[in-house]
Amino acid sequence: VSRADLWACIESVRGRGHGQAARRVQSVLKRVFDYAITRGLASSNPEAGIRPSHIAPAGRRDRVLSPTELPIWVHAIQTSRLSKPLKLALRLLLLVPVRKGELLHARWDHLNLSAKTWHLPKENSKNKAAITHKLTPQTMGIFEELRVLASGSVWVLPSTRNYGRQPIAAATLNSALRGIKGLPSGVVVHDLRRTVRTYLTEL
Repeated sequence: VSRADLWACIESVRGRGHGQAARRVQSVLKRVFDYAITRGLASSNPEAGIRPSHIAPAGRRDRVLSPTELPIWVHAIQTSRLSKPLKLALRLLLLVPVRKGELLHARWDHLNLSAKTWHLPKENSKNKAAITHKLTPQTMGIFEELRVLASGSVWVLPSTRNYGRQPIAAATLNSALRGIKGLPSGVVVHDLRRTVRTYLTEL
């Protein structure tokens, strides 16, 4: 496998106008060859020398839902055909400043509903620092609904494909948004955390 072969993979994505996705392709290719070298399956990494900046400039989002967009977002989610757990998950991400992955890996033993707290262990946190969130009454209500829907699973958002033994997949929420009509334009899941943090800062 040559460096030209890797560029062909990257260009197939970048050519469709997805610069940031092309950067992620490069990152995955790097990890694949790093692993191959570790296992003795390759002696060199043809990805070495391909810099993310050569593919596309680093993207930085600053999208925040405006006060007028917030009820539009909630209405579109609530009236969509999404399953009840996904609707509740998207509501939670507008109430607690957590990352999508932190919510997807939440377990019921991380929550203390009596104390109204949600503890994120360091292994679930992107910055590897544990944090405990205090829960509002509205958030508590959502967790109570999710507990019933979880049907005894250890996961707050269990997958329906394997009888609750795993949480839902990382791409599930992103895929769910693509089929919802009436959402404010240009909003992705990670923008919800930025929205929460922005308004909490103002408060």
